[in-house]
Amino acid sequence: MTRFLAGAAAALLLVTGAFFIWQGRAQATEVLQTPPPAVVIQPGQALASIPAAASDDPKNKEEKRFARADKDENVRFTLAELVEPRRKPFAKLDVNGGGKLSFEDGR
Repeated sequence: MTRFLAGAAAALLLVTGAFFIWQGRAQATEVLQTPPPAVVIQPGQALASIPAAASDDPKNKEEKRFARADKDENVRFTLAELVEPRRKPFAKLDVNGGGKLSFEDGR
């Protein structure tokens, strides 16, 4: 009797699966065409040159970074000028005030 019920359940599952596969077939859809290009370039036609990007500041990255580090603007920076901006965040992390960071500071 169990074999009969198992066979009937398997047949029902097989029919249900076939039904879902049949329903899931892709419908014939309309193939979308790409629109024509806005600008048509003929063979041998010269392309317009791309204008240069406008620059709002003539300084490059290195000059800007140097200017941020040079606090007294004497075109030289010292170790104190480099270290000073980092003292406050370091003191915040150095809870015990030992001058060194350790795992005990994080607790």
